[in-house]
Amino acid sequence: MHRSLLLGACWPSTALAVGAQDRQVSSVSENRGVRVLLSVITRNRFWSHALSTLSLLEAILHARDADPLVSFEWHILDDASDRGSAGKKKVAMLEDLVRRGFLANFTQLPKPTGTVRVLRHVVDTFLSRKDFDLFLHSDDDILMGRSTLLRAVHDYTHDLLDGRWHSPSSNKGGGVLALFVNSWLDEQLSHKHPAFGPYAAAPFLGGAAYLTDRRTLEITGNPWALALQKDKRTSPHEAHVPWLLASLAATAVAISRTANLGSIQEAISVPAFG
Repeated sequence: MHRSLLLGACWPSTALAVGAQDRQVSSVSENRGVRVLLSVITRNRFWSHALSTLSLLEAILHARDADPLVSFEWHILDDASDRGSAGKKKVAMLEDLVRRGFLANFTQLPKPTGTVRVLRHVVDTFLSRKDFDLFLHSDDDILMGRSTLLRAVHDYTHDLLDGRWHSPSSNKGGGVLALFVNSWLDEQLSHKHPAFGPYAAAPFLGGAAYLTDRRTLEITGNPWALALQKDKRTSPHEAHVPWLLASLAATAVAISRTANLGSIQEAISVPAFG
């Protein structure tokens, strides 16, 4: 995976014109395309979150123009950010996105709840909404390349959805496709089975940016709810590890696409802004 920073993103007022290079995804059903719940949970950050939001907006508009069969429903939950100047700017930015129809939902919690509890609610919402096929989560400091979201959905639906990388009769989930893998994990990625083609199997993952399908979450259960049942003070990292190591080991696999996925970068690691 190339970790290059996509520069020059601007606040678009219309859908962006794109080339025809991306292959269109096959419809999940005969009557509709692929619906993706895109969730972002934020707290306090403003500049890195603003850059991340701009990159996601451009990626969503690119997808809308390039493949009408793929649709993203974008939800942002603010875990009670400070209400100072930066907090007011963040609220104004996100409320503007809601007014303009780009953001389906912006919810600002009245008091800090914790990322794990918020994710539990988001995944419960996803599982209760049968119109969603895929769940995509991104941290609030991730910069997406313009084509990254659409290419990830295309890859998942073509190669992984409903366990297509398993035997056809396995009835397993598609597993977890990591859109971002820290460089220090590169040496631990495996290209042995169950990895295949451009995909590598990851021993574990953080929660920076990943994509999974409904069947995987139905098989494993809501990982955030399960983690909170064991420890009400669990951290996001501690909640991810058992989900990927234990639950997915029996049902699916954590996979990282290692080539040609697009540009993705942690905004927090970019030293060019203050």
